[in-house]
Amino acid sequence: MTKFSVIIPVYNVRNYIEQCIDSVLAQKQGNFEVILINDGSTDGSGELCDCYAKKDMRVTVIHQCNKGLSSARNNGIQKATGDYIILLDGDDYLDPEAMKHLEKIILKKEYDFIINHFILDNEGNGKKYVNSYQFDNMLLRSENPLQIYKSLLKQKFTFAGCLFVVRRDFLFQNQLFFYPGLYHEDELWVPYLFINAKKIACNNKNFYYYRTNRIGAITQKPNIRRIFSLLFILDHLLEDGKSKKYSGEKENVLCLRAADIYLALLYNLPEYQSEKEYTQLKRKLRGKQKVLLYKGTKREWLLYQIISFLGLEPVVFFIKIRKWIKKYGSSAV
Repeated sequence: MTKFSVIIPVYNVRNYIEQCIDSVLAQKQGNFEVILINDGSTDGSGELCDCYAKKDMRVTVIHQCNKGLSSARNNGIQKATGDYIILLDGDDYLDPEAMKHLEKIILKKEYDFIINHFILDNEGNGKKYVNSYQFDNMLLRSENPLQIYKSLLKQKFTFAGCLFVVRRDFLFQNQLFFYPGLYHEDELWVPYLFINAKKIACNNKNFYYYRTNRIGAITQKPNIRRIFSLLFILDHLLEDGKSKKYSGEKENVLCLRAADIYLALLYNLPEYQSEKEYTQLKRKLRGKQKVLLYKGTKREWLLYQIISFLGLEPVVFFIKIRKWIKKYGSSAV
């Protein structure tokens, strides 16, 4: 029977961590371990984790000073003994039959990783929203990582690290760990899963409950470091994509993802116009617009031409107007 290692970074999630851990311990598939990494919590989360470890031998707690999500995940991966790694954030939780469905897939064949579904749990209104996305028959039949990745890119799939259940040996063989100190660390980690994998699978069953609009969540707080992290990831993907290390389809995959990162940076630029680093942000983006041509669409070609001849400011102005219309347009009419 496959053994799963569930790695849960814990940082000041006292109000949520019990539901998170309980969702794992209640799994119908019984062969797993839970590794809790207390990342310097100050709200009693760490003490609560210790209580679980005392009651259940399947639970291990690692205490570390606050180093961030990447470091906590890496620490857990190093300590894991399972065949497959499940990444679970401390304010989220698993579907009751998550491991049962995974076990059925893995019994058929050993995959490097499995891509899964999520359900949004909106704390703001107390409602749950089932992800409408379904892996189509082509994706369910295919085991080709690059083919699947390109298809998911076109369909704007959410490439969150928690949706990937990854074979532990595959991670170590390819040294696929999280880059410490980054925001949006999944954006750098996920593309390298695909270009190093040989066989992957897609799972259409409910798997992960992702909590949104949580008060105090780090993703809700504007932070200039986020956009600099995206810049770092963009440069890293472009450098590897253009290097001799990867070629052909793998180069194309890295540059396609880099193009998406570039678009995300453009979309978020208006939020930082009042920041002193704004000029630096624009300077770092200058000359990188050519990556948009990898998308192969008229829209990105036109955007490339505008930035090349007129610079970033007309695009930033247009994005600001578009955001304003989206936010106030209907009420202003």
